[in-house]
Amino acid sequence: MKKMKNELYKKLIDSEFDFIGYGEKKITEIYKIVQEKYPVHCIDTVFCPHYKDKKIEQPEWKHIVRNVLQVLKKQNKVVKTTRTHWFFNTPEEINTTIVINDKQQLPYNEPINEKKPINKSLWEFFLNLIGIKAKVK
Repeated sequence: MKKMKNELYKKLIDSEFDFIGYGEKKITEIYKIVQEKYPVHCIDTVFCPHYKDKKIEQPEWKHIVRNVLQVLKKQNKVVKTTRTHWFFNTPEEINTTIVINDKQQLPYNEPINEKKPINKSLWEFFLNLIGIKAKVK
């Protein structure tokens, strides 16, 4: 059983959830997509040992999915937008100019995080989220 857990973890880390697609997804959608892609590793009757005292029967594979999401979040490859939603980046990374309201241009050559820059679509998502009409070029 441990081997199956490790295999699922490795597959998800290696793929960086590239099969999920771009945009915001609810955790339940992510679970469904992962289970469809890796049915052998996503067994609903193997419960997570971390929840046994709380009388919550949750499959261990869902815990693995959440762990991988947290790892990728630290690498700026996904963003947790709410308690139950995750934003998945596109493969392209940003090293570009941000145009705000078709007037102001901000050169952007430094990564947001020292580890790795985020991509253009994610910049647009967040700027628009805070009410700044922006197009990243």
